[in-house]
Amino acid sequence: MNRAENKGKRGRPLKDYSYMVGKDYGFLRILELATRGKRQMVRTFCLVPGCKTVSVKRIDKVLDGTTISCKCIKTRLFKEWVKRQASMLTPEHQARIWLEAQDEKRQALLRKYQIHPAVFDHVVRNEQTRRAPGAAVAASSNPEKIDATTQWCDREFCFRTRILRSLLQDIGFKKGQRRHPVFNAKELAFRKNGNVDGKVAWLLEWSDDYLSRADREGVELILWLKDKVAETREHRKEVRRYFARKVGAAQGS
Repeated sequence: MNRAENKGKRGRPLKDYSYMVGKDYGFLRILELATRGKRQMVRTFCLVPGCKTVSVKRIDKVLDGTTISCKCIKTRLFKEWVKRQASMLTPEHQARIWLEAQDEKRQALLRKYQIHPAVFDHVVRNEQTRRAPGAAVAASSNPEKIDATTQWCDREFCFRTRILRSLLQDIGFKKGQRRHPVFNAKELAFRKNGNVDGKVAWLLEWSDDYLSRADREGVELILWLKDKVAETREHRKEVRRYFARKVGAAQGS
């Protein structure tokens, strides 16, 4: 048989999927066939409560269960995953991300913290909303009732922020005022049972509660306090290791 005789020969006919019309597959109800050329498609109606979207899907994806909705389920699951990932970050970590996002570029921070861009945007957006002026009053069902408490919290926060600022400026962290730029034993003491004592211990406990509501200056001061506490802890370990080596060398000689 030559090519001239083969020229008008048709290929395999398309499979009949008319039996799918009116049936439900996942959260999709098949309305009608919507074949486009050689690709067989179906027009579907999403049964997810509150969605009711009509869309065109591939038949093979609907039959094998790959496509179960109009993408609303996938979007919802992704948003829930983003919230779970953000909740795994500590309040201090989230505050650092928000604070640095005010000045640094987004791509640089994504490389620095190694988190998903959607999680980064969720954290920055939530932190910005939480620290917006009047956020505490807006979140209350009775603004008049919370007004006095909010004013007291603002005065208390300003008072402790002023103490934090004095720690930074007046207690001796400027150049040349201390031998080591860390807290001394009277200001901060680490006990064996895990407790923290000293003049700044109460500020450390207060900072955990107010970190999520502080403004930019407050976040900077609270994060500075936490960094300084961590530096103090490491400095004490280095001092103990130094004296342990010194005592060991003296005993060996």
